[in-house]
Amino acid sequence: MDFPGQPCAAAGMTVMATKHIVAIPSWYSSGRGSGGGYFRDQALALQAAGHRVAILAPDIHTYRDLRAGRVSRAEAGRIEIARDGVVVYRRTRRVVVPRLPYRNAVSWSLSGLALFSGYVERNGMPDLVHAHCCLNA
Repeated sequence: MDFPGQPCAAAGMTVMATKHIVAIPSWYSSGRGSGGGYFRDQALALQAAGHRVAILAPDIHTYRDLRAGRVSRAEAGRIEIARDGVVVYRRTRRVVVPRLPYRNAVSWSLSGLALFSGYVERNGMPDLVHAHCCLNA
């Protein structure tokens, strides 16, 4: 059965099977504007095409961030799940030695690996991992 807007198999086109996709952007604060809006819009478009999509947003913080209130002690090290049209998993990790290039790529990567591990535990292994603009991939 053909659906409006779907390619016709008889015309030599194939229909892509639904994929489980995880996007891991280098930054994702709000999902709006420069805070990650492009990543969110792309995830929503993939969802509209029928794919299962989640965003994993690792982050790092310093003691200075804690003192300034940019990160709460309750958020530190915990995996949070938000739904903003697309499922977003967040985890922040404390940087022990601040002011290294890219604010300590190793800590960011460790935060991302822990986040990915927790995601896979809950949702299974994705078909595709999209390291989106990932400086530390």
